[in-house]
Amino acid sequence: MFVNCSLVRVFIMKTPVKCLVPLTILLLASPAPSQETPRVGDPVFAQWTKNAWYHGRVGKHNDEGFHINFDDGDKGVVKARGIALDRVPERKNVGLGLRVLAKWKNDGRYYPGKIDEILTDGRFRIKFEDGDVGHAPLKDIRIILK
Repeated sequence: MFVNCSLVRVFIMKTPVKCLVPLTILLLASPAPSQETPRVGDPVFAQWTKNAWYHGRVGKHNDEGFHINFDDGDKGVVKARGIALDRVPERKNVGLGLRVLAKWKNDGRYYPGKIDEILTDGRFRIKFEDGDVGHAPLKDIRIILK
Protein backbone atom coordinates (compact mmCIF):
# COMPACT_ATOMS: atom_id res chain seq x y z
CA MET A 1 0.00 0.00 0.00
CA PHE A 2 1.32 3.44 -0.93
CA VAL A 3 1.07 6.27 1.61
CA ASN A 4 1.78 9.84 0.68
CA CYS A 5 4.16 10.96 3.48
CA SER A 6 3.52 14.65 2.96
CA LEU A 7 -0.22 14.12 3.54
CA VAL A 8 0.51 12.13 6.70
CA ARG A 9 2.76 14.94 8.00
CA VAL A 10 0.09 17.57 7.27
CA PHE A 11 -2.53 15.43 9.00
CA ILE A 12 -0.32 14.89 12.06
CA MET A 13 0.61 18.58 12.23
CA LYS A 14 -3.00 19.79 11.87
CA THR A 15 -4.59 17.23 14.19
CA PRO A 16 -3.15 18.70 17.40
CA VAL A 17 -4.38 22.13 16.34
CA LYS A 18 -7.82 20.71 15.52
CA CYS A 19 -7.91 19.08 18.96
CA LEU A 20 -6.43 22.06 20.77
CA VAL A 21 -9.09 24.51 19.63
CA PRO A 22 -12.09 22.55 21.01
CA LEU A 23 -10.13 21.73 24.16
CA THR A 24 -9.37 25.42 24.72
CA ILE A 25 -13.02 26.32 24.17
CA LEU A 26 -14.10 23.66 26.65
CA LEU A 27 -11.65 24.88 29.28
CA LEU A 28 -12.75 28.50 28.86
CA ALA A 29 -16.42 27.54 28.97
CA SER A 30 -16.03 25.32 32.03
CA PRO A 31 -17.61 26.74 35.15
CA ALA A 32 -15.35 28.15 37.82
CA PRO A 33 -14.69 25.91 40.79
CA SER A 34 -17.90 25.55 42.74
CA GLN A 35 -18.44 27.84 45.68
CA GLU A 36 -18.94 26.47 49.10
CA THR A 37 -22.62 26.29 49.99
CA PRO A 38 -23.39 27.74 53.42
CA ARG A 39 -24.57 25.14 55.94
CA VAL A 40 -26.89 25.43 58.91
CA GLY A 41 -25.20 27.55 61.58
CA ASP A 42 -22.68 29.19 59.23
CA PRO A 43 -22.16 32.92 59.79
CA VAL A 44 -23.17 34.97 56.74
CA PHE A 45 -23.94 38.42 55.51
CA ALA A 46 -27.37 38.46 53.88
CA GLN A 47 -29.13 41.12 51.86
CA TRP A 48 -32.10 42.59 53.72
CA THR A 49 -32.87 45.31 51.16
CA LYS A 50 -30.94 46.84 48.26
CA ASN A 51 -27.48 47.85 49.48
CA ALA A 52 -28.32 46.82 53.06
CA TRP A 53 -26.58 43.62 54.14
CA TYR A 54 -26.66 42.34 57.70
CA HIS A 55 -24.92 39.64 59.67
CA GLY A 56 -26.68 36.47 60.73
CA ARG A 57 -26.56 32.69 60.63
CA VAL A 58 -28.11 30.14 58.29
CA GLY A 59 -31.11 28.48 59.96
CA LYS A 60 -31.91 26.15 57.07
CA HIS A 61 -31.75 25.93 53.30
CA ASN A 62 -34.50 24.70 50.99
CA ASP A 63 -36.08 25.50 47.61
CA GLU A 64 -37.23 28.91 48.89
CA GLY A 65 -33.65 29.95 49.68
CA PHE A 66 -31.53 30.40 52.78
CA HIS A 67 -33.46 31.00 56.00
CA ILE A 68 -31.39 33.56 57.89
CA ASN A 69 -31.54 34.29 61.61
CA PHE A 70 -30.15 37.82 61.70
CA ASP A 71 -28.10 38.93 64.71
CA ASP A 72 -30.72 41.58 65.60
CA GLY A 73 -33.44 38.91 65.95
CA ASP A 74 -35.09 39.38 62.54
CA LYS A 75 -35.57 36.42 60.22
CA GLY A 76 -35.66 36.31 56.46
CA VAL A 77 -35.42 34.05 53.43
CA VAL A 78 -32.71 35.07 50.99
CA LYS A 79 -31.69 33.67 47.59
CA ALA A 80 -28.05 32.70 47.00
CA ARG A 81 -27.31 35.99 45.16
CA GLY A 82 -27.99 37.75 48.47
CA ILE A 83 -25.65 35.64 50.63
CA ALA A 84 -21.94 35.93 51.42
CA LEU A 85 -20.22 33.56 53.82
CA ASP A 86 -18.59 35.55 56.61
CA ARG A 87 -15.20 34.07 55.88
CA VAL A 88 -12.04 35.59 54.42
CA PRO A 89 -11.68 33.97 50.97
CA GLU A 90 -8.53 32.30 49.71
CA ARG A 91 -6.54 34.67 47.51
CA LYS A 92 -6.71 32.25 44.56
CA ASN A 93 -10.53 32.58 44.54
CA VAL A 94 -10.54 36.39 44.24
CA GLY A 95 -10.19 38.01 40.83
CA LEU A 96 -11.34 40.72 38.47
CA GLY A 97 -15.09 40.99 37.98
CA LEU A 98 -15.93 38.99 41.11
CA ARG A 99 -19.04 40.17 42.95
CA VAL A 100 -18.12 40.73 46.60
CA LEU A 101 -19.03 42.45 49.81
CA ALA A 102 -16.24 44.76 50.87
CA LYS A 103 -15.79 46.81 54.00
CA TRP A 104 -16.25 50.54 53.45
CA LYS A 105 -13.50 52.37 55.33
CA ASN A 106 -15.71 55.27 56.51
CA ASP A 107 -18.26 53.25 58.49
CA GLY A 108 -16.81 49.73 58.73
CA ARG A 109 -19.89 48.16 57.12
CA TYR A 110 -19.89 45.75 54.20
CA TYR A 111 -21.39 46.79 50.86
CA PRO A 112 -21.79 44.96 47.51
CA GLY A 113 -19.59 45.67 44.54
CA LYS A 114 -17.23 44.15 41.99
CA ILE A 115 -13.47 43.91 41.95
CA ASP A 116 -12.25 45.99 39.05
CA GLU A 117 -8.52 46.18 39.77
CA ILE A 118 -5.91 44.27 41.75
CA LEU A 119 -3.36 46.69 43.13
CA THR A 120 0.36 45.97 43.42
CA ASP A 121 0.20 46.32 47.22
CA GLY A 122 -2.22 43.35 47.41
CA ARG A 123 -5.37 45.40 47.94
CA PHE A 124 -8.37 45.27 45.64
CA ARG A 125 -10.14 48.20 44.03
CA ILE A 126 -13.88 47.79 44.45
CA LYS A 127 -16.53 49.50 42.34
CA PHE A 128 -19.48 49.48 44.71
CA GLU A 129 -23.01 49.04 43.38
CA ASP A 130 -23.95 52.54 44.57
CA GLY A 131 -21.24 54.02 42.31
CA ASP A 132 -18.58 54.67 44.95
CA VAL A 133 -15.06 53.32 44.53
CA GLY A 134 -12.89 52.09 47.35
CA HIS A 135 -9.98 49.81 48.19
CA ALA A 136 -9.96 46.80 50.48
CA PRO A 137 -7.41 44.23 51.63
CA LEU A 138 -8.32 40.55 51.31
CA LYS A 139 -9.29 40.36 55.00
CA ASP A 140 -12.13 42.86 54.34
CA ILE A 141 -13.68 40.98 51.40
CA ARG A 142 -16.43 38.36 51.37
CA ILE A 143 -17.51 36.52 48.20
CA ILE A 144 -21.20 36.76 47.26
CA LEU A 145 -22.69 33.47 46.12
CA LYS A 146 -23.82 33.09 42.52
